[in-house]
Amino acid sequence: MARVEYWNHNVHYQPVILRAVPPRCGPALDVGCGDGMLACRLAERCTEVTGIDRDDRMMAWAVYHEGNSGAPIKDPDMTWGQVRATASRLLPGVRYRRRLLWRYSLLWRKPGG
Repeated sequence: MARVEYWNHNVHYQPVILRAVPPRCGPALDVGCGDGMLACRLAERCTEVTGIDRDDRMMAWAVYHEGNSGAPIKDPDMTWGQVRATASRLLPGVRYRRRLLWRYSLLWRKPGG
């Protein structure tokens, strides 16, 4: 019997995100990291990865299953528009893109990096 691959809305975007991350990248932030699958894949390319999620149970599951010693958790307190405005102010040249399934991505390259 063929093996069924794990899929959810977040897994759908992993290849898109990973293609945008160069090898030996600096720190990465995964907001809404869920079960931590993307954060683990980012750790293969990035010097440091922080995953945050509002679902304490999901984060506890990820910590248990990935063997991590802890993970920061913060409830979201900004709308999409506020995120876009703040990102534009703090990260000049950031590319904000709304995606399907209530997702968005921010792509920023450090100048001169």
